[in-house]
Amino acid sequence: KLWHVWHCSSRLRVCVPLHASAMCKEGWQHPLSLEEVRQAADNEEAWAAKALDQLRRLERCAHNPAKLHLSYCAWLHRIASQQGRQRYADPATGLGVFT
Repeated sequence: KLWHVWHCSSRLRVCVPLHASAMCKEGWQHPLSLEEVRQAADNEEAWAAKALDQLRRLERCAHNPAKLHLSYCAWLHRIASQQGRQRYADPATGLGVFT
């Protein structure tokens, strides 16, 4: 069985079985990554440029690496949701995280 896992602050919250039909939906195969957002900004996509501006503000405000990681995750979650993606790639581990 595949499991859909939500987590918050590195603590497991909920595990539920993931049905095979969900694997076919847009966003399952390609989690949104920070690199993908940067490439989209390089290609002059407006949503990505705006998202990177938000990220730069986060980086200036967060001096604690742990808080910065959580900020990255929250930011990627928001951008992935806005783009209709079901997952994003955790910047520290590269693992797919469900939105």
